[in-house]
Amino acid sequence: MPDKTEPTFLERAVTDGHAKFTGEGKTERSHYVAANHPERWADPEEKVRAEFWAELIYKYEYQPARIRFEVNVPRRTPNDYADIVIYSDKDDEHKDP
Repeated sequence: MPDKTEPTFLERAVTDGHAKFTGEGKTERSHYVAANHPERWADPEEKVRAEFWAELIYKYEYQPARIRFEVNVPRRTPNDYADIVIYSDKDDEHKDP
């Protein structure tokens, strides 16, 4: 009997069109479709962030359009950026994380 391994959250996100990958090797990039945000896939932290992002979608049921990356944290000097920010379901302008 063949092994029926469940796909990872990230594999599901790619299958469902929420993410895609382009390039190869050191030039490979991940693209978060709803956020229109690409990242360099060779960065080890990106693999962790991508899987967590997909977990937010599939396990916690956040809408991909409500998740943004590298968001400037207000009132921080020097500028500081949050890796992932989730906005409420009613926040179409992404102003209230």
